[in-house]
Amino acid sequence: MAVLWAALLMMVCTFVNGLRPAAPTCIVRPTGGLVVAWGEHPRQLHEIQVFADAAGAPVAAQATPTSPAIFQHALPGRQYWVRFRVHALGAVSKAGNWSEPSHLVECAPQGGRQEGAGGEHGRRDRGAFSLSVVRQSEYSNEIDYLGNHDSADMRGSANFLTGTATTNANRSIVNVSFYNSTFTRYCVELLPAQLPFKTRSHNSSFFADYLSCNWVPPVTPAAPTCHCQVWADRSIAGDDIGTDACHVLNHPRSNCTWDIDMVHNCSCPCDQAAMMASEAFTGMMPCLMFGKQQGTWYSHPQAAECQAHQPLGSVHPSTGRVCTWKQAPEMRLVHGWQLLRLGFNYSFPDNLPDAEKQAIVEQNTRVMQAAFDEAPLKKQAPC
Repeated sequence: MAVLWAALLMMVCTFVNGLRPAAPTCIVRPTGGLVVAWGEHPRQLHEIQVFADAAGAPVAAQATPTSPAIFQHALPGRQYWVRFRVHALGAVSKAGNWSEPSHLVECAPQGGRQEGAGGEHGRRDRGAFSLSVVRQSEYSNEIDYLGNHDSADMRGSANFLTGTATTNANRSIVNVSFYNSTFTRYCVELLPAQLPFKTRSHNSSFFADYLSCNWVPPVTPAAPTCHCQVWADRSIAGDDIGTDACHVLNHPRSNCTWDIDMVHNCSCPCDQAAMMASEAFTGMMPCLMFGKQQGTWYSHPQAAECQAHQPLGSVHPSTGRVCTWKQAPEMRLVHGWQLLRLGFNYSFPDNLPDAEKQAIVEQNTRVMQAAFDEAPLKKQAPC
């Protein structure tokens, strides 16, 4: 029986990944906003991508299980095109297992008022707060979502890119070329952790300890995993990296280094209670590079993510776990080539003084913000 179910699941995934879904329909409301509808694939997730240029790259996206999807930030009187893809039934992670996209269709103007429930983040749950975060997709040039992935605020993201892209201009530490990379801006609503113990970031009222995701082998991009914060991330956060906290594998009195950690030969254990908290709440760490804090990084445990229909604090019926964070439906997209066109600087000497590197990070932060703002969409309000 187990073999039969495995074969059926493979057939479903092959069907979804191998076939192109029928194109959606799309209208532009007179007051702005798009209404996108399609033939639903039951119990499956749909990702709708919005284009401002039929020959360009998507500028926004939304993931939803039901039709229609409403894009509130489309401008009246503008041309837009849309397409969508379908997530494989039974696939655990949204990081992979998607169909080929449908054909691109142009959105038609609509004369009357169009109502729809999609595209709204929903009510603010009591005690919840929101974050705006940016993520560079790893191992893919498509959106790879937040579950069991790390992200950062705008400055933290620009800082990471400024630091990592200097070592290899063509292919970065996240296994994609900078030029073709996809950067997604998400709005995330979350419940405060309110932990009874101190975290490494000393922010236990709101966040758990940060987890390092997609780092410890074996790395499976379509099913990412997160682990106790590794030596490199602890070093960037300004945490204790002495031998009491981290050491070379099988050598408990030997200090780790960047070279040792890059080949995954360091051990940095986590307290069990802290690890359980990090698997239940959004994690956080300060990003301390080039001599000062340069933004904040976050980790997003997949097991604690609320689904589209679930309010924060709901209990997953299959796992019994409480969901503590939720992604707003609409996402904004930019690409590496756009950042370069606007002046993103990812190439400078390693021996440059920290003050000059800090100035470059500030410039790159402004460039990233400008790239998101230049899309022909209504300016995104702070989360």
